[in-house]
Amino acid sequence: MSTIEQPQFETDCRESVQDLRGALLGLFQEVGSDPTKPQDVARRFKLNKNLTWKVAKIVGSRDAMDAVNQIPGASGMTIFLKAMSNAGASDKAIDRVSRAMDRYEQMIEIHVGDRASLELMLDGMASDQTKLLKSRKLVYQGNTGLWGVQAQTRVTAQFIAPNAEDPTKLDTIQIAGLQHVRRLRPIPRWNVFRIGRFTLEDLVTNRAPLDPDEVDCPGLMRSFCDGPMPEIHIDEQGDGLIYELGDGPVGRTGEFSCYFGYMHRSFVNRYTASESGGRGSMFSAVSMPVRTLLFDVFVHRDLYPLVDAQVAVYGKPWSSTGSFDEHAKLPIDEPLLDLGRGANVSTPLADHYPSVITQAHEQAGWEPDDFHCLRLVVEYPPMPSAIGVSFELPKAT
Repeated sequence: MSTIEQPQFETDCRESVQDLRGALLGLFQEVGSDPTKPQDVARRFKLNKNLTWKVAKIVGSRDAMDAVNQIPGASGMTIFLKAMSNAGASDKAIDRVSRAMDRYEQMIEIHVGDRASLELMLDGMASDQTKLLKSRKLVYQGNTGLWGVQAQTRVTAQFIAPNAEDPTKLDTIQIAGLQHVRRLRPIPRWNVFRIGRFTLEDLVTNRAPLDPDEVDCPGLMRSFCDGPMPEIHIDEQGDGLIYELGDGPVGRTGEFSCYFGYMHRSFVNRYTASESGGRGSMFSAVSMPVRTLLFDVFVHRDLYPLVDAQVAVYGKPWSSTGSFDEHAKLPIDEPLLDLGRGANVSTPLADHYPSVITQAHEQAGWEPDDFHCLRLVVEYPPMPSAIGVSFELPKAT
């Protein structure tokens, strides 16, 4: 008895697209047309421009896998082949394209079943920052409808600097914000932030709000909030504060933006006590559907650069210890950009953001030029999730 080895999906998919590309190139050669000029092709053969742009992508993509999402459906390809036939293409050339399309459709049937499933499979196989982007967008849209709430931007800014009195300890600032929160229906309390320490050590925390004048809701930076702010409920758990937003008007009339911020002196150890080394981590929790995550890490020049800085996305909102299991890690890769020391942090993603950062520096008594800004931007971050920036901790000398 012999067995037939089923082809790997990627190999079979790539080969079927390459066959289609070759067949299309032969077809264009017969009718004397340049497929890389889709507007000319549309005018000459009286075809829809979207259709000719798709064909141009198929024959022009460097990687066959990049062309998969451009392949027209059966009706579109029938219209295209009829136009080519009327223009004088031979039956042999037309048949070659038809057979290549049949092989492509057969590949879909064998490996995934339908085109929608194929798109999702390819979404998870992308090798750049677009990986899972389509899926993340679909999840954002679905969660918005399901939970009835959304925000344009989740803002996180975290600062680390040596403590002036004890340089073996680090002072930190944690800023959390939401931009343009909108309800699609009446909702109860919504858990949005956890502000506190993430450490296994039993350390005393000296925590102070960045806005000392705010007494009704400690931590709220009210002067930088916009719109009809809802009632804010605070639940203290150990050394962490859980912030919940109350109900409010539905739609644009109830849209609001807010910031919260705390400073901690002598918050964590600067150096690792382990002979095998250790890592420090900072996280931003995503607990509601948001369009974009803006995560800035401000690093004092005495601590820069962060050695082996890594970004990871975990499929849970937060951890009381600051550690996450690797099985919860999602295959999402985003770059951590160094904006430089004393950078202009202005961004269209967050209103009042430079002023918020300025107040943080002033409240801590720090100079902006002493800090490097490392910026992470994630489109459609999964909900719930925690996006972390980790780095090697140095050993005390």
